[in-house]
Amino acid sequence: MLKRISPVTAAVALGLLLAIFALVAVLAQRGTRLAATNTLVDISGVALPVAPGQQRCSREYVPGGADRVRIYASAFAPRGQPVAVTVHRGGEQVSAGRVPGGYPNNSILLVPLRPVTRRLDPARVCVRNLGSRRARFAGNRTSGGPNPSPRVHGEEAIRFDWLLPGRPAWADLAPKIATRFAAAKPTFVGAWTFWALGAVLLVLWAATIALVVREARR
Repeated sequence: MLKRISPVTAAVALGLLLAIFALVAVLAQRGTRLAATNTLVDISGVALPVAPGQQRCSREYVPGGADRVRIYASAFAPRGQPVAVTVHRGGEQVSAGRVPGGYPNNSILLVPLRPVTRRLDPARVCVRNLGSRRARFAGNRTSGGPNPSPRVHGEEAIRFDWLLPGRPAWADLAPKIATRFAAAKPTFVGAWTFWALGAVLLVLWAATIALVVREARR
């Protein structure tokens, strides 16, 4: 004879199933993924000018695997100017890409790049105006918008958002996230620490559920 399941046990089981389904749905979600960015503000309050035929360069961290960079352009003319982005390391150009002109004012430009095979830190990244009129690009340290925050100390540079190829799911990025979790931490912390913490949280979650069910049966 089957034992009757208590309402608390049924509720806990249902909640657990819903949580698992939600986790799977999130991990399977695909989209444009940011590999790294140099910005220290959400909305830039400064547009850095680049004259025709000139370029603006800065020392940047470029993540391995990036195949596109996102920049934010304004146009003095009704239409934007053609733009090239180059990435240099030790005097050698390791990646480059360009976008044509004709885009409207306040556009987000996705510049395709030759994929960067390994992390570059530092690299020299340049934005060149290939057009005949001045162009402007959002900076990375001065906040804009209705409630701007104080400017972050340091030299203003063009904002660069480095993007990963395609539209990966979060599950595809788990190894990269685990590796980055260990960055800037003590030497004994590695990618394994990320997975170990995840396992500990699962065990604690299961133990909590078991405790709730046991107390409900008393």
